Amino acid sequence: MKRLLFLICAPLVPMVLHSQEFFEPEDGIVASTYTDEYELAVQNTMREYLDPYACYKLVAIPSIGTEWAVDVAINDTKAWVTGVKVGTRIFSIYQKKDPNYKVSKITRNIDLGLAMKIKSLSQTIISEVRYSTTENFGMDGVTFHFSSWTKDQGFRFGKTWSPDEGSRASIVTDLGRLLLKYAFTEIDSSQIQEFVSKSA
Repeated sequence: MKRLLFLICAPLVPMVLHSQEFFEPEDGIVASTYTDEYELAVQNTMREYLDPYACYKLVAIPSIGTEWAVDVAINDTKAWVTGVKVGTRIFSIYQKKDPNYKVSKITRNIDLGLAMKIKSLSQTIISEVRYSTTENFGMDGVTFHFSSWTKDQGFRFGKTWSPDEGSRASIVTDLGRLLLKYAFTEIDSSQIQEFVSKSA
């Protein structure tokens, strides 16, 4: 009886096997053609709203909840942050349950000097990508796809699943959460400045 109860209840318990210290290399969810229909739906949605040449671009795909994305783009005179949230989980759209969904996109200028620091930090961490020696997945977590572009080095990509707190990959993902809040005017840039200065 106890064994039967365990088998019934076990799937309800979130499973976390292992998370990551660094990003793993990939072709890029917003650059390559994916055969998986769900990831293709995410790719097409986020590509439509994000800057193709952002120096920082993060796409978050949670196991539970809605997908979101944020980027930082720079030109010669200014910089800006774009945040993207979907009202309905793209996974349900992919399943044809709700083909009519709302996307909220907002762009907010950010200090050019701060954006350059974000660019430098992004380039440092994306240069540290490496293949993991263990499987990194679980039933409850977030998959992150990250990319950074510069004129000198072009596009570079990485992915991670629910990185360990304090890890190199978590710097990018925690920064992404702050940038998303900044884009939607939930915080000011001082919190981003403090985080970037501490993480550099």
